[in-house]
Amino acid sequence: MKAAVPEPGKAHALRTENERKALDLFLQGIREIRYGVVSAVLQDGLVVQVECSEKFRLMTRREVELAGGGDGI
Repeated sequence: MKAAVPEPGKAHALRTENERKALDLFLQGIREIRYGVVSAVLQDGLVVQVECSEKFRLMTRREVELAGGGDGI
């Protein structure tokens, strides 16, 4: 049994829709994350995953000392 091959026009439309979704997710990550990474995972030239990881910045020892903080935890 042969695998179903999508029609050329339909395959193009699916690829375009996939790219549009990937761009939307990428832009959403850029807009919502203050510090972090937004990356795209590609397979055979197609975006198959968009990853977002957010970082949370803590005060450095110097900033804590300047703010009059104690000895830490």
